[in-house]
Amino acid sequence: MKEPGAQEVRFSKVNVGGEEIAGAEIHIKQGDTVVASWVSEAGKTHTLKLKPGHYTFHEEVAPGGYLAVTDIHFSVDETGQVTVTDVNGNTAVAEGNKLTVTDQTKPVTPPSPEEPSEPGAQEVRFSKINVGGEEIAGAEIHIKQGDTVVASWVSEAGKTHTLKLKPGRYIFHEEVAPGGYLAVTDIHFSVDETGQVTVTDANGNTAVAEGNKLTVTDQSADKDKQDKLPNTGEATGTYLSILGMITAVFAGILYRSKKK
Repeated sequence: MKEPGAQEVRFSKVNVGGEEIAGAEIHIKQGDTVVASWVSEAGKTHTLKLKPGHYTFHEEVAPGGYLAVTDIHFSVDETGQVTVTDVNGNTAVAEGNKLTVTDQTKPVTPPSPEEPSEPGAQEVRFSKINVGGEEIAGAEIHIKQGDTVVASWVSEAGKTHTLKLKPGRYIFHEEVAPGGYLAVTDIHFSVDETGQVTVTDANGNTAVAEGNKLTVTDQSADKDKQDKLPNTGEATGTYLSILGMITAVFAGILYRSKKK
């Protein structure tokens, strides 16, 4: 039930191009109390019911490849109108009942220039997915040889990433996990002369190599919900066992009745 006086307020998390971006974990606070939280989705604004008052827009986790914004203070009036009271050095615009916050791209130290024409380098593809098999955005990935980063990128929704790698041993390192997901630990893999990938140490993660492609699955940070899902197979088996026992008891009673 909505609280008396609560009005709809919309929140938009965009990049400098004005596109709604995924993977920002947002908290709306009053003082030290979190009154609402969510993870931003690509192409979607988020709507809340808020009562008139003063609030803080707090970015708990920034999307991969972006800088986290500092706390932005705003107020909501009786009609749902939003006013930014302290932008705190960020780009934040209030229009009617909507607050739009812009994330700045995180500077990435470029690795040593790749040389696609270098003899022996082969195409290797990388796929970052959720448990539903969908490519997810916002993971900042580093490919390393020893302590040296040889390539880095931020995953995009619906897209694999392709690199040229020479034969050798590498590490798949997730520097930043997408909002709402657990970061994977380092995955060790090798590439042969044809570009064939072999996982040498999955390190407890779900990582599958097929041909020249490495697919890594991120687990949802909200694992409790997954653990509470009912196991319908077990429930069905238990039900059938009980039904079988009941049937056997009734059959025995009928048999004895007929003998009498």
